[in-house]
Amino acid sequence: MPDVYGAVGFHRMLLDDEVRCDSYRRALRAIIRPGDLVLDLGTGSGIMAFFACQAGARHVYAVDSSDFIHFARQLARENGLEEQITFIQEDIRKLQLDRQVDVIVSELITKIAIGERMEELTARCRRFLKPGGRIVPQNVELWLAPVEVPDLYKNLDFPDSSVYGIGFDALAELSRNQIQSVRFQPEQLLAEPRCVYHYNSLSGDPSTHLDERLVFRLSREGTMHGYAAWFVAELADGV
Repeated sequence: MPDVYGAVGFHRMLLDDEVRCDSYRRALRAIIRPGDLVLDLGTGSGIMAFFACQAGARHVYAVDSSDFIHFARQLARENGLEEQITFIQEDIRKLQLDRQVDVIVSELITKIAIGERMEELTARCRRFLKPGGRIVPQNVELWLAPVEVPDLYKNLDFPDSSVYGIGFDALAELSRNQIQSVRFQPEQLLAEPRCVYHYNSLSGDPSTHLDERLVFRLSREGTMHGYAAWFVAELADGV
């Protein structure tokens, strides 16, 4: 089961992100009312479904297409939440529910917001939402700015051709053009950031729309090594 073992590391990374998890938990506590029905899109380890139960949900439909959902079901059983959660192993695009829900929650935000079809899947599931229902997250923005990060850029290099008598230019180019997870400081930015993407979960178009062209006015001299990208998500009012 190599895919399951790989998924363990991924979900451990998500659960270790206390800022992310605590923000979602606070958001669900803010919007879920006692007796609410909740739909959890891409439940993964089940953490959003568990938070929804803690917040007072009457019942949660937890949906995921991967086999990892069996471990989420086991965790629910071990934590006494089995009766409150219905786990559904299904492609979200084919999902059918026999009732409408009060809240939809999804954790389909990648490192740079886009990539897990959040817009498409959320839009498809709006038909399950009661009038006046709520969706978490409410709004997501992706910001971009040119950045100067010489140490990171240097660490992406391959051995110089003088080391082995072999050039690695093709691999070096590939290495430099990948997304790297790194914390950076405002002073490393070479220009004011620009919003390249915005999505509203209640009214947004079901396709990803990025601004095709952004113009940056450099605010200082420096060497541009790439773009810094980060997302801002409003999960609920004030969160």
